[in-house]
Amino acid sequence: MTVEDIIKRAHRMAFADTDYPTSGTEDALVSVDGLNDGIAEWESLVEDGVIPEELLTSSDVVFGGSGTDTLPTDFRAFVPSVSDRGWLPPSFYAGSSQYRFVPTSEGMMRAQAGSSMEAIFWREGANIRTLPAISGTVSLPYVKKATRAVSSTDTFEPECPNSEFLVSFLASRMAIDNEDDTTKYQLFASQASEKLSAMASRYASRMADNARY
Repeated sequence: MTVEDIIKRAHRMAFADTDYPTSGTEDALVSVDGLNDGIAEWESLVEDGVIPEELLTSSDVVFGGSGTDTLPTDFRAFVPSVSDRGWLPPSFYAGSSQYRFVPTSEGMMRAQAGSSMEAIFWREGANIRTLPAISGTVSLPYVKKATRAVSSTDTFEPECPNSEFLVSFLASRMAIDNEDDTTKYQLFASQASEKLSAMASRYASRMADNARY
């Protein structure tokens, strides 16, 4: 479903009519905000260690040799590595060296010491820090931010594979914000929660399968 289709379907569920708000009006913008909140809810599975495969990507990053370089603008998180032992901390190769992810505090401590027994990287805000510093272009795998809607008439399809989750999530917002209908809100919110949990289970199962083979 496109953004426009999702918003219209959620409106019909919440209000049982087709009197859709005109694009650019306050009601339309509130609908866009609600949809984007649903996209953010799906995207936030990353914080629980569940990676939506639709958001996996890579980008050629130019490392300048200073040890501090800018991450891609759509960067959301680093990608864990898969092995026969399961999922391991993120890593990537720069030439023949494998860089391993460490927490920011550990990375800063080693940077202050001026050396590390292994090649490491960490995140500081919008930057990636590397020790030893990388110089050159490296293909960096990462989890990207999901695309957000701008208008209620947008015609792109969100990356979230279950459009009905977004419909239910948005319908719950519409029900409580515009009609203060607690019964409808609880029904649609429960439907959205079930669909999100189902997606999370599928992602986790695929991650486990990938780790075994």
